[in-house]
Amino acid sequence: MMKNNYSAKQYIQMAEQRLYSILKMIPIIKSVERAEFIENNYGNLSCIVHLHKLHKPLLLQIEVKSRGERRFAEQFAENVQRYKNAGHYIFAAPYISEGTAAFLKSRQLSYIDFSGNCCLTISPFFVFIEGRPNQFKFYQNDKNYFSRNASVASSILRTLLNAYQKTWKVQSLSDEAGASLGTVSNVRKFLIEHGWAEVVKEGFHICQIQELVASWAKEYNKEKNQTFLFYSLDSIPQLEQRIQQWNDKNNKQAALGLFAAAVRYAPMVRYNKLHVYVNSEDVKQFVHDLELKEVTSGENVRLIVPHDHTPLLYTRKINNSIITSPVQTILDLLSGIGRGEEAASAILEREFCV
Repeated sequence: MMKNNYSAKQYIQMAEQRLYSILKMIPIIKSVERAEFIENNYGNLSCIVHLHKLHKPLLLQIEVKSRGERRFAEQFAENVQRYKNAGHYIFAAPYISEGTAAFLKSRQLSYIDFSGNCCLTISPFFVFIEGRPNQFKFYQNDKNYFSRNASVASSILRTLLNAYQKTWKVQSLSDEAGASLGTVSNVRKFLIEHGWAEVVKEGFHICQIQELVASWAKEYNKEKNQTFLFYSLDSIPQLEQRIQQWNDKNNKQAALGLFAAAVRYAPMVRYNKLHVYVNSEDVKQFVHDLELKEVTSGENVRLIVPHDHTPLLYTRKINNSIITSPVQTILDLLSGIGRGEEAASAILEREFCV
């Protein structure tokens, strides 16, 4: 992790060094030099690229930002439309998320981060580098609202996504999510800065849901679920029926998760293992009543003990079974489990129209 208290001049110097190091690896490039006093200049760094053979020199104009959130990339995209000279434009920042990178690529705009990940679409060459470990992903003063430990923020995010078409005021969201006005304001600011919420006259609303949930899942799944393995002689349909009977009898909320939930949102997968969320205080009774046998392998039931109350927020009852919310189901499916990404995409399409 690198420090983040650089000056504007230092950020420009780091962007320049990283860009030059990449350009000098391209055989067609003869030399690179910093340009000064460019007419109709855009950005805060310009350089001239000299090419071999008969190619004319290229003018590169770079907008260097200390942060690479989507909102800055959107501003960059809008600004370059105003310039009509022959230069090539590049967006540079310490860290550029996958969503921001995808946005820039969709606009055929070039970008580079300070770790060397880049997409330079500059005729007559093209450079694309990804996967380099990023030292600037989190900033010292940022709160990681996607962590499993951020329980209140998680409640706010789930409330927003549960009514994703709704426009919110800070007060109304605070009341609905049971969170303080200050925390709601901070989460709102976080979402807006990353391009995951949009301000309108009536308040603000969530947007770029696919990107938001994908970014959330990456952080959320860095910590593993507390899981216990069991075997049952019952078939999966029999187990699902017995679990709901157990819920009804005991006024409990054991919820089917992962593929058992996914198939009820978007029928497209088969499963031979049942994932069930059971609160810690109910596990012993659940195991006894369902006649489950604990095993170390060969299980057909996995009990997941929720890390706090949020995984069981906004559960739904579909086909006479309580299942995890679309958001929780997607987060779990994006943990790297087989065909999880495919199932998550189907739920996003059905539930969030993305």
